[in-house]
Parts: sequence; structure tokens; C-alpha cells
Amino acid sequence: MAFHAFGEVGSMRTISLEVRPGRGMGDLLFGLTEPELVGRLGPPDRQYRTGSGILRLQYFAHRTEFAIEAENRDRFGWVEVWNPVATFAGQLVVGEQVDDVVLKFTTVLGEEPEHEDYDSFETYFFRENWVELHVRFGHIECLNWGVLYDKSEEPRWPVS
Repeated sequence: MAFHAFGEVGSMRTISLEVRPGRGMGDLLFGLTEPELVGRLGPPDRQYRTGSGILRLQYFAHRTEFAIEAENRDRFGWVEVWNPVATFAGQLVVGEQVDDVVLKFTTVLGEEPEHEDYDSFETYFFRENWVELHVRFGHIECLNWGVLYDKSEEPRWPVS
């Protein structure tokens, strides 16, 4: 599903919020550099660096956060989405009932998730596909996913 957002100067940017495990989000492929990502999305509303050196770029209108990972030659390797129009295999994800979404991911990805209960929230992690669903009050609150790695721990950057 495409999502329209107005940038700082009033120009509208359309991006796809389709979850693409191992590949990226819509046409934003894992492996893009920071300038390439910012060139497509415009300047982030907020950015910060984590204690481990990961640059996080937040886009408020898209309700997304992108990680530029220092250990992966400063390339886009992780995305977090809080936007209710995000889709996976044609199905809405954020805000939807956990059982429906987990079933869809399990079926499409072909793996059973690891479930963790942290009292105030739960997670479902699909280890082979590096997808994590965050759940509160029985509904998906957000999801995040990242680039896949080979046996020697090198990122498998997708090819367009």
C-alpha cells in the first residue's frame, strides 16, 4: 500500500509501506546508503545515534524509523514501522489482531515464531527472516525487520 506524506517544503512523497522481509520496505532496499535513503525520502524529522553507533532516521509522517548500521559499512539494514497502512502480503499489519497477523506471517514465511511475553507487551520473532512483531492489548503495535545474513555473518544485500 502506498502512503502519501508532505515534506517540509510541501512536496508530496509517496512510498510503499509493504513489508518485504530480507529485502526492505516497498522499493527501499536494504543496502542503501544514508544519502541514497535521504534522497528518496527527504531529510528525516529526527535522527540520533545509538550507543552501538547505529544511526536512526525517523520520518514522523510515515511513522517509520530506518537504521543505518556502522558495522555494515553504513548501509540501511533495519526498519521499524508504526504506520497502520503498512501491509504484508496484501494484509494490513499495524493495529490488527495478533492471531490473524501471526498466522499470515507464519504461513507466508514458512516458519513458526518465537514468542516472548514481557508483561506489558509481547513479541513474535521470526528468526530465519529477521522479522519481529510487537504486540500490546492483543493488537500489533509495530513491526521491524532487517537484512538477512549468510553463514559468515555477512549481509545478503538484495539485488533490485
